[in-house]
Amino acid sequence: MASYGGVPESDWIFTPPMILQANSLYKLSFSYHVLTSPEGVELPEKLEVKWGTEATVESMFIEPLFSNQTITNLNYTLAEVEFSPSSNNDYFIGFHCFSDPMQWMIIIDDIKIENLTSNTEVPLSLIDLKQNYPNPFNPTTKIEFELKTSRLVNLKIYNAKGQLVKTLVNSKLDKGLHSIIWDGSDNQNKKHASGIYFYRLENGNQIITKKMIMIK
Repeated sequence: MASYGGVPESDWIFTPPMILQANSLYKLSFSYHVLTSPEGVELPEKLEVKWGTEATVESMFIEPLFSNQTITNLNYTLAEVEFSPSSNNDYFIGFHCFSDPMQWMIIIDDIKIENLTSNTEVPLSLIDLKQNYPNPFNPTTKIEFELKTSRLVNLKIYNAKGQLVKTLVNSKLDKGLHSIIWDGSDNQNKKHASGIYFYRLENGNQIITKKMIMIK
């Protein structure tokens, strides 16, 4: 997000939609770091994270969930923030990276949403989503996830605008390690272009989202 150049940059990436419940407490977590400039100079980056009911800049709530305008860490740093919706709805998380002239790039990974007020008897840790391999990929990539118990899961692919591309899994699966291959196609078997995509695993009380890059 946010590339090197002589003019200010302003980039947004939106998560897939998430059905959140009113008055429930959720925790958003993600990891981030900056890259050095092509000349090797460490340059500060700016990042704010907002949420809203549509995957558009205009629909993001004014008050950010997270804001840091002096990011210089070269190693991953964990960010965690708690929030509570006022109504049942589909919500999107928007990551806004904005740079001054001649700045460089910020990396964001391991985006997770957890329901802290869930009364389910199944611990959140009973599902585990692996990083896809290879990444970047062309033409196919493998997505693996582990279930500690038999359960209903959804695994879906979204583009950087938060739009659904393909549903890979929507069924009850046995416990154990599961492996799914994605070939870059959508639900109509149309091949998609190069770019950033997100794959989301959901089991009802936990949502795990990871980023992948398709190149051609």
